[in-house]
Amino acid sequence: MYNKGRADAIEKIKEFAQQYLIGMMNLENATKYGNKNAKQQDISYGTLMRYEIADCVDDFIDALEQLKGNSNEE
Repeated sequence: MYNKGRADAIEKIKEFAQQYLIGMMNLENATKYGNKNAKQQDISYGTLMRYEIADCVDDFIDALEQLKGNSNEE
């Protein structure tokens, strides 16, 4: 059954976790396209890492949801 309050809370947790990790890694100004020099290339690598962070956070939240679902079945 869909629970809007729970879904909203999960989205807020994901957003917070992503922003926290991005801040820890100083990736706030990362860009994906338009590399014209070595610094921009480094920033683009940072953007790639932002996507990796987002995927990790999503996977972590999904794993927690599965664990919670499994514990409710027992």
